[in-house]
Amino acid sequence: MRDARLKGILLGALGILFVSVMMGVAHASAGNDNTDDGQYPASLAGADLKLRDQDEPWQGGVVATWTAANMAPGDEFAFDGSFVGLQSDSRRKIDITCLYQVFEESPQAQADTDPQTDLHPDRMAKQMAIYRFTYFDKKRQIDLLTGEQTRTADGSNPTPAISTSDDWRVHDVDGDGSITFYDLKQSPLTNLPSPRRGETHLEMSVRFDQGAGNEFQGDTFDLTVVFSIAPATPPCNECEGGVISLTLQYNGVNAADIMVKTKKDDVVLFHGNVPAGGQFTFIGAGKDDKMGPEIIILVDGAVNASIHTSCSQPIGPGLIAGDFEVVAGVSLKGGELYLGPR
Repeated sequence: MRDARLKGILLGALGILFVSVMMGVAHASAGNDNTDDGQYPASLAGADLKLRDQDEPWQGGVVATWTAANMAPGDEFAFDGSFVGLQSDSRRKIDITCLYQVFEESPQAQADTDPQTDLHPDRMAKQMAIYRFTYFDKKRQIDLLTGEQTRTADGSNPTPAISTSDDWRVHDVDGDGSITFYDLKQSPLTNLPSPRRGETHLEMSVRFDQGAGNEFQGDTFDLTVVFSIAPATPPCNECEGGVISLTLQYNGVNAADIMVKTKKDDVVLFHGNVPAGGQFTFIGAGKDDKMGPEIIILVDGAVNASIHTSCSQPIGPGLIAGDFEVVAGVSLKGGELYLGPR
């Protein structure tokens, strides 16, 4: 694979080489596979999670690589979302973390005050500040520095936040006031929404700290950003016998009057004001608390979505219907739901 290379301009006396790789792995398939050095997880062809980069199509085993040469203190480097995309055939959540190592230059630069930076890579990782970090598709955008999710009309003009998750933001682990690759490694992002097929991308911008000293001169910071599929939750089952309980999340932009009713008999199962990003639970009103074949969801009096609740179609956490997402559910004979094939 050809590297996409960005040549930086040497500013002052200090320059480093910044090499970044992005790879996808699947927990269910990866096992304990490693590359020859034993540090980096292998990228597996045929895995549920696939990546696309600037010169390769969707497939397992794609590794997107960027190189910034002569990166000096204060220099910035941007990972353009058009260069890396994600897709998954699974509806399971996505985790993001990173691994890194430092290579000392050879021969040793005379001005390099620490010839053993490779033995403590965390020091260099703390100099690489992430000041823009976004996970997005055509309908939503998540700021991975704040954990805020917004709705987007075209992927570029976010609305006010509709929900926030602590799992979706990198925490300032060392309390130095900035988010760095050290923080991302220590505080991985978890439970991100499953990538929409062919539409989900990641953007990130990095700044080499202005105050970095000569101990890093000539060194190479080698970064791997790893995307992985979160493990499945085994206790959940396919729908059987009809749905008797559902928990939905409302992903609209503003608070709204929400009504859920059965399609067949117009029986109201839920009615109330729900904030953007809010969740609500309701049960059926039929025999054995079943909801019947289908429910209709109205937002401010207008039909927004419908969901089949007879178990004739797949239903479970992650199912999207209009402005709503199924968070949890129970069927009469199958117990807790998961969104599996029928």
